Amino acid sequence: ARATADRCGSWRECSISCWKTPPCLRRERRDNALTGGTVMEEKQTMTQAQLEAALSRRRGSITLFKILTYGSGLAAVLLLAAGLVPVALICLVLAFVFGYRLSKNTAALKTLLSGNIVSGVLREVFEDVEYEPFGRIPDGTVRGAGMVFPFAYDSIRGSDHIKAVYRGLRLELGDVELYAADSYYDEELQQWKQSEKRVFKGQWLVCDFDRPLPGEVRLSENARVLRRQHKGDCVETESAAFNAHFLVTAEDARAAREVLTPRRMEDILAAA
Repeated sequence: ARATADRCGSWRECSISCWKTPPCLRRERRDNALTGGTVMEEKQTMTQAQLEAALSRRRGSITLFKILTYGSGLAAVLLLAAGLVPVALICLVLAFVFGYRLSKNTAALKTLLSGNIVSGVLREVFEDVEYEPFGRIPDGTVRGAGMVFPFAYDSIRGSDHIKAVYRGLRLELGDVELYAADSYYDEELQQWKQSEKRVFKGQWLVCDFDRPLPGEVRLSENARVLRRQHKGDCVETESAAFNAHFLVTAEDARAAREVLTPRRMEDILAAA
């Protein structure tokens, strides 16, 4: 996590591990599941029965096209090995077609869920909700956090971008994936190729605590390689459990201890 006072004295946090769903949101989801309550938006016109039917159709289509996609791909490989190239090419084309239909149905299911369930649940917990199922936290926000990672990354992807207000405090949340690019030489084709490896997948949380802080503090995974790299700005807190879980870095140790109060460290450990 990173705390900074570089914009209106706010404290932002960005997760380095997959943070849990906020307890208040988990309770709302559980209560709705137990009571069978409707969690649709006010403007939603679909009934519960219509929604269940639509979800069932989409899930059925996804299962069907997934089987057809994998089946066609496997058939193409087997036919190609048997020397039946023309038939193998037909199966390969079918695999691409079925794969396209699979992606379209998956996107449609996500849109259906976001418009009829997710948005409603969010609005029951938060205020001024802006939810974009296919949106993501801006690259500048992720890179600007200056997180201390035990790896390097080149590109950023994400989804389920949420902006909202919780008890008067602004927050921004979204799924984030970080990818590292790698180059390798293909001996068979005798040319250089690019590949990507996902090095991080989790939720990225930005919180505005609407008050000035004494300095900039970063929390990272307590990796041995990071401790070696940050001997000069590593800060030990009064909590042994927190020190075992996180690496704390800051230019000013006093500022780090002012930000990381015992209560705040307990809350961060509970969410990690």
